[in-house]
Amino acid sequence: MSFAGFVFRDVRYVPTFGVDSWSPKSCMSSLVETSPIQPITDAIRPASTLPTALVALSPDSYSFQHFLDRVTHILAQGHHLLDPTSTPYALTGRGGTKTVDELWSLMGFPEDHVLHENFNFVAERLIFSCRAILIHPWLSLKTLDIMGVPRTSPSTTRNKVVYMSRSHGVTANGGRRVVNEDAVLRGITAFLEERDRGEELVMFNPDNFGNATELFSWFSENVMAVVGPHGGAMINHRWANKDIFVLEFMPANRIAMMNYEEASILSQTYAAIIVEPITPSSFNMKIDVQDVISLLSEHLGVVGEDPLRKSYTWRAEELGFR
Repeated sequence: MSFAGFVFRDVRYVPTFGVDSWSPKSCMSSLVETSPIQPITDAIRPASTLPTALVALSPDSYSFQHFLDRVTHILAQGHHLLDPTSTPYALTGRGGTKTVDELWSLMGFPEDHVLHENFNFVAERLIFSCRAILIHPWLSLKTLDIMGVPRTSPSTTRNKVVYMSRSHGVTANGGRRVVNEDAVLRGITAFLEERDRGEELVMFNPDNFGNATELFSWFSENVMAVVGPHGGAMINHRWANKDIFVLEFMPANRIAMMNYEEASILSQTYAAIIVEPITPSSFNMKIDVQDVISLLSEHLGVVGEDPLRKSYTWRAEELGFR
C-alpha cells in the first residue's frame, strides 16, 4: 500500500508545525503524518463547515518555484479524490504572488477557496495527499494536463530561443549573473543569423503576458529553446513542448538538479554549462560563448531521445503511435 491518498470525514486540521516552514512534518517531507487531523466532537465543533478540503502545507508554498515543484504534486496526486460536483478548498500557508494565485485557480482552486493559515472549520471530506514525491513523470504530466498546457501541439512559429537573464533587476534574489551576458547574447544572435532558418533570440519578460494562460500558450506555440543562468525564470521551460532544448548555466559552488530532472521527465533535451564563479564568495559567472554556440549547434531543433521510452517501451501503431 502506498498510503498516497486518504479521505477523512467530519474532521478538522490542527497543524503541529509552522506552515511554510521546512519542517520534516510538512507535506512531502519524510515525517509527514496524519496526526494533525482530528475527529470532531460537539464540544469542539467550529462554526464553519466545508464540503471538501485538501491539505497542501508544503514549505514556501507561496513561492512560484515551490508551488510548482511541490504544491502541484500534492494537488495532482489528490485530484481524483475531489468531488466534481463542488469547488474544493485548499489549506495552505501565506498568500503568494498574483501568478501563484493564478496557478491555484488553474489547478481547480479559485482564490476565495484557498485558505491561508486559518483552519478553524470542519471538513466534511478532508483529502490528505501529502505523501507525494518530488520527481515523477506522472505528477508533472498530470499537472500540465490539469492546467491545460499543451504538450505536443504543432506550430509553424516555434522558432524562438528564449534567454532568461538575471542581470536586469527582475529576480527574486541576487547572484548567478552572467558577467559577459552581452557577449553571450551577441554570439547567440550571430549563430541564429548564420543558420538562416527564421529563428530569433527573445529576452524573457514576464510583464509581456497578461496572465499565466497567455504565458503557457506563447511558450507552447513559439519556444524551441530556453537558455540562461539557473534561477526561477528557467522553470518556465516546462510550459514549452517536448523536444525543446534547455541550456542552463550554473556556478560550480551552487549546482541544482531541478531543471535537469524536470526537463528529462518532460522529454526535453537538457544540457548544463558549469563554471567556477568569478570569485569564491559569489555565484556570478563568465560563460564561454563558444561553449554555448557548440551546444546550440548540436541540439537546437533536433529531436532528442525520449527518456520515458526507456521504461515505457510499448508502441501502439494501430492507434498511430510509434
